[in-house]
Amino acid sequence: MNNDDAASHLSDRILEDWSQRRADEGPIIGLIELYEMIADARNLTVEDISHDERTALASRALAVMWPGFEQVAPLYTDGRVEVVVHNEEWPEIFAQLESDLRNQFGRRDIRIEHIGSTAVPGLAAKPIIDVMICVEDLAAEERYVPQISSLGFLLYTRDDVHRFFLNPHRYRDGLRFTSVLVGECLNESTCCFATTCETATTLEISTLAKKMLPPRSGPMIAMATPTRKIR
Repeated sequence: MNNDDAASHLSDRILEDWSQRRADEGPIIGLIELYEMIADARNLTVEDISHDERTALASRALAVMWPGFEQVAPLYTDGRVEVVVHNEEWPEIFAQLESDLRNQFGRRDIRIEHIGSTAVPGLAAKPIIDVMICVEDLAAEERYVPQISSLGFLLYTRDDVHRFFLNPHRYRDGLRFTSVLVGECLNESTCCFATTCETATTLEISTLAKKMLPPRSGPMIAMATPTRKIR
């Protein structure tokens, strides 16, 4: 067995161990833990694992994390992970995007929420505006894909419970990109995280945010974390 085959065999075994650990401990076991397990088995640091290998690992892991996962648009990453101080303009940027989306849908009762770290007041975050839209029938893509795409978003990934749209172009200066996550409803883990953001101390929130950051760079994962009361 050559070195490449041995590395592949090791990765396969660790991916199985990681999948079982995730099944036992729940969704708190994510990509960071997978990277750490791979690094530990090779006596490396996570930073020593190449970007290409992390991307390949993530692509396999996402099928476990999100059943039915499919990469629709070409993988996008600019190789940077950037965390900046909270920008008081982020809620205004979301409000404008929310208005644009409502205009495209032609209705006011559709639920659109600002999610992710930029929705938490005072929290340092990656400069990415994440938006969640609730729809009645996720499978009926013809009812929402054209409206979202008209604002420059690409259908990036789909799985059994989400559709993820990405706009790699800056929606406004100071942003890396914007994203839209579409689902039929909020799940239990989402609601729990929202409660955590509302009640945790600043230190606890900062620690949680660091936990969510991917090492160096890698495929982008949407985190559904609404922080204001659902209308």
